[in-house]
Amino acid sequence: MRKRLVNTNNELRNRIYKLREERKRLTVIYKKYQDGKFYREEALKLGYLDKGEKLLFISNVKKDKKVIKKEMQNKKNHAVSTAHLKILWFVVSMVFLFFYFIGKKRYERI
Repeated sequence: MRKRLVNTNNELRNRIYKLREERKRLTVIYKKYQDGKFYREEALKLGYLDKGEKLLFISNVKKDKKVIKKEMQNKKNHAVSTAHLKILWFVVSMVFLFFYFIGKKRYERI
């Protein structure tokens, strides 16, 4: 009983400590918002530009070999989409039913 109370007490102290640290971190963020400093950083991260600023696009960037391999593996894994498979399944089913009923009619004639 005593040991369980001590464990519970330690867990609560840890939670209180973590909450205090989180409060400090959130207070700093709040002060940045209040001063208007944080808004500019966030806007730049989101891709907004101020008046007169220019955006630079870099094309033909060489990719790492690992990235290229992953892209090729993804293309190989998903070579046929499910929509195509559904259409193929429908066509195969119709052909099967067509031959089934033709064979059934021939069997009935004999």
